[in-house]
Amino acid sequence: MTDPAPDSADPAPETPPTPAAEPRPPRHDRWAHRRAEPRPFAFLWTIFLLGGALLTVLRAGAVRGMEIDAARSPARALLVVIGVGLMIVWPLIRLSQQSPERPARAALQDLLVALCPVQAVLWPLTLIGRWGWEITLALSAYYSAWAFLACALVALGTGARRVSDRSWWMLGAVVIAIGAPALGLVAARVGSGIDPRYLLPSPVTAPFVVTASPGGRLPAVPPDLWVWAAAFAGAGLVGWTGAAIRDAHALAGAAPGAGPGAPEADRA
Repeated sequence: MTDPAPDSADPAPETPPTPAAEPRPPRHDRWAHRRAEPRPFAFLWTIFLLGGALLTVLRAGAVRGMEIDAARSPARALLVVIGVGLMIVWPLIRLSQQSPERPARAALQDLLVALCPVQAVLWPLTLIGRWGWEITLALSAYYSAWAFLACALVALGTGARRVSDRSWWMLGAVVIAIGAPALGLVAARVGSGIDPRYLLPSPVTAPFVVTASPGGRLPAVPPDLWVWAAAFAGAGLVGWTGAAIRDAHALAGAAPGAGPGAPEADRA
């Protein structure tokens, strides 16, 4: 004889609740410091040019009434400030920062930011220095060529990861900017000035040659100016293209390892 069936089946054991997954910590964005670029650089660059104008042309105009003889020297001084800014200040600032993900593209953005205010400062100097539109056109092309060269140096230098390599790029920018006048100073004879041929291939000293007016005559564009401008622009184009090719190869090499969780591309 079998036992009677129980009135009810035993209840199934309760499954303990699954603990909620802990939220993942936010991913560290190694490019966060460059998300706003190039706006901070544009602000600093504008302040730099404005400060140069206040200390040269505007200060001299307030004191001397902007007479032609009194205005040309401050106008040349402002051109020197522009040259120092393009070939020394800009590269040294960027080479002191963490590298962008795409150095060539970031340098090209900097070029647009740096060159537009420079042109806005250059052309009104024609009315202040009264050296003619031909001189201003030559200066505009000349400083544009130097800006292309500086862009190439920034693109190549910021692609270097080691501090020592960046230090060499900084030194190279300074040597390129003032190397020729320094060489002319060494080669100059005692009691004589520096040969203008050594002053022209430098954005710091070229304004003294381009805007010179011996005997009270209007300044004339030196024929070698266009040769140097073409050389600097060509070197800048070659250097920037090399940096762009390097960046493309680096991104192509990193693409197969990029998964869904990879950080988004840099915009600077």
